[in-house]
Amino acid sequence: ISTDLALSLRLVGGITTRASTQFIPTSSSFNFVRAEVEKRFSNGLFSAYYERNLMYGGNSVNVTFRYDLPYARTSLSVGYNNQDVVTSESVQGGLMFGGGNGYVYTGKNPAMAKGGIAVYPFLDLNNNGRLDQGEKMINLPSLKIMGSNLKVSRKDSVIRIPDLNPFTSYFLEFSDYDLDNITWKFPKKTYSVLIDPNQFKRLEVPVVPMGEITGIAYMNYKGTLKGTGRIQIIIYEKGSRKVVTTILSESDGYIYYLGLLPGEYTAEIDPAQLSALGLISEPPEHAFSIRISEEGDSVEGIEFILSKKE
Repeated sequence: ISTDLALSLRLVGGITTRASTQFIPTSSSFNFVRAEVEKRFSNGLFSAYYERNLMYGGNSVNVTFRYDLPYARTSLSVGYNNQDVVTSESVQGGLMFGGGNGYVYTGKNPAMAKGGIAVYPFLDLNNNGRLDQGEKMINLPSLKIMGSNLKVSRKDSVIRIPDLNPFTSYFLEFSDYDLDNITWKFPKKTYSVLIDPNQFKRLEVPVVPMGEITGIAYMNYKGTLKGTGRIQIIIYEKGSRKVVTTILSESDGYIYYLGLLPGEYTAEIDPAQLSALGLISEPPEHAFSIRISEEGDSVEGIEFILSKKE
């Protein structure tokens, strides 16, 4: 049975000193005494100690220096014990290739058997889900992923996520609020990626510029036009009756919708609502096109005039 006693004191300049000893009650004697000094700085540590073994008369001295480089963690230690000098040196770190554009990931921890994800957010002008020649990359400030640090490159817009466990699925979540343009949207906001060891897995994430329409729904009161609310406008794919979306006019009759992919569309007042209210619409429908545009196309003048059936 022994009792350890220690005293630590922090000095100015980040220097810490410690004194410790071990007392053995059964023999009423001290086993050893030890004095330490330690200095920490931004990328490393220096420490030294002297220990005297009171039972056997031995002396020990040790000096250790550790320093973290951008790509490795280094350590050098020199020790003296009973006329023997022991030195040790160590370097540990890791490199990971395959992040795209000649990027090499460097880290202080071994990268063997680890994996990563290289995320390519891009503006998908032709809406095919693939990064084609001529389609530009998008600077994305962040994304959500559990258990990892992001490496965002402003140079090539690729987001690299290193040090992931292999054969494990990670969920990535994207938000439209992180995009620079209000018309840009993620058609898919959540991805599951299975990690392969010793490499970055490429993940292309399309961003689509959406089109918008604006207009107004009027009610004809004996020749006087007044905007009217809660009128239901249905947008179809042109040439079919496939419903893309349904819009309600605002209280003043204003019609607005953002979220149309490039293509051909028709808009009309809901026939069921017209029949229930005994109204007719002029014109019966509007045909319009959403063009491919990096900033998102805008169509104005979608107007309907409603009046009572005669």
